Amino acid sequence: GQALDVYCQRSVFAPLGLAGYNAGPQAVDKWRTRFPYAEADEFVENISYRETRDYVKKVLRNYRTYRRLYEPAGIVSRLGPQAQPAQHGRKTEWHN
Repeated sequence: GQALDVYCQRSVFAPLGLAGYNAGPQAVDKWRTRFPYAEADEFVENISYRETRDYVKKVLRNYRTYRRLYEPAGIVSRLGPQAQPAQHGRKTEWHN
């Protein structure tokens, strides 16, 4: 709900917001200090709390699924900057 919106708005990319929502901002600050230049995928893999790492992966996977199913109809809004449509012929594919 609102807490997730606040974390995601303050984050550079959605995995930071999701991890902060699940594990708390102090944990995210610790991981960002350890891996300051990590790309989004690398950051997620370096989350030391298995529960949080799995949570972030699951939410992002579900988000991509919902985007793929409903975005063409304009139903789902953007969660983060990582998902952008790529046009290949007549088919639209979503890349993160």
